[in-house]
Parts: sequence; structure tokens; C-alpha cells
Amino acid sequence: MASKKSVKKLKKKTKKSQKKSQKKHKKTLLEKIDAIRARVPYIEPTGEYKDPHTRELLFKFTEAQKVFEIYRNECNAEELIYRPYYGPLAPVTAVAGRSIFVALPFCIQDIKTGDLLAGWGFGGGMNGDWSANTAHTRALKQFLLTVFQTTWRDPEISRREQITSDAILQAQQAMNELGEYFDSSLGVIKNERDRSKNTKTTT
Repeated sequence: MASKKSVKKLKKKTKKSQKKSQKKHKKTLLEKIDAIRARVPYIEPTGEYKDPHTRELLFKFTEAQKVFEIYRNECNAEELIYRPYYGPLAPVTAVAGRSIFVALPFCIQDIKTGDLLAGWGFGGGMNGDWSANTAHTRALKQFLLTVFQTTWRDPEISRREQITSDAILQAQQAMNELGEYFDSSLGVIKNERDRSKNTKTTT
């Protein structure tokens, strides 16, 4: 039978080998991001947008505060941070009146290794003095949703999408009714030369 000392030595060796194997296998940045994707496959909507006149529900959305809270906690668990990216990707801004539209670079970075994944976030603000803040918030929200491939459960066709599809159908019907004056496949007026082929000239 093995002595107590040999058993203790064997246990110590086993623990050391386990620790070494754990140290050798450290998750990469992409593995950490993928782990978050698996834990958060979707998020629930927290807000609704209604037509200001009819009060009809147009679509549902998830508030930025909720998105930031979810991914801040998830990134902390994986020792990641998300932040603005300062590098070759330069921010782009377009201003129209008091409205602002931005394309801003952000990144997900590993706290320990320094590895990072950079990308764009797009957003717009159309609420006066708060337009710049709103555009920046929406850009960061959109970046996070894109990186972590967030989806929504049982998505419903919004009223806005229905209105758009109805408008397209009406436009197609109008083009068909115009007949020879429209090319129904392209939706453009035919060239005068094409129309003149079927027209008889008299002298």
C-alpha cells in the first residue's frame, strides 16, 4: 500500500498540473465576446414609440440605459471594457439644421491583454440642444448591439414596416396602371425614343 506521504505528493502534483493547464488555456478576446453572445442571445424591449397624432404603436425598442447596464455587467465578468476608440477610424459628423448624425468609432478591449476589437456605431439626434448627446448615445448603443449580435424574441411586424410595404405596393400599382409610359421593372419613365417607335408619323 502507498504511504500517506506519497499520496500527499501525488495530490500536490495533480493540483499543480491542473493549475498549469488552466493558466495555459486563457480565453481570447473573441472567445470572451462569444461567451457574452451565448449568455445574452436577446434582450427584451423596454420602450414603445407611438404615432404622436393617432397614438398608434409604431415599434418597440430597448432603451440605451438598459443596453449599457447589461453589457457593462457582462464585460466586467469577462474582464472587458467598451470605450471610444482612438485610432485610424476617425469620427464622422453631419449637421442638418438642429439635427446631428454621427458615425463614431468604439472598441471592446481586454483589460489584461490589451487586445481590442474596434468598429463603428451610427446614431442621430433630432431634439434640439440635446441632439449631439442623443446621437452619441445611440451610436454607442448600436455598436454594442452589433458586436454582441443581439436579437429580440418573437419580433412583431411594426406599423412603420406595414406602412412602408403598403406604400411600395401602391407605387407598383400606379406604375402598372401607367402602362407604356413606365418600365415596371425599373420604375423609370421610358425614353422618348422608345415611345416614338409605336407612333405613326404623317406628312
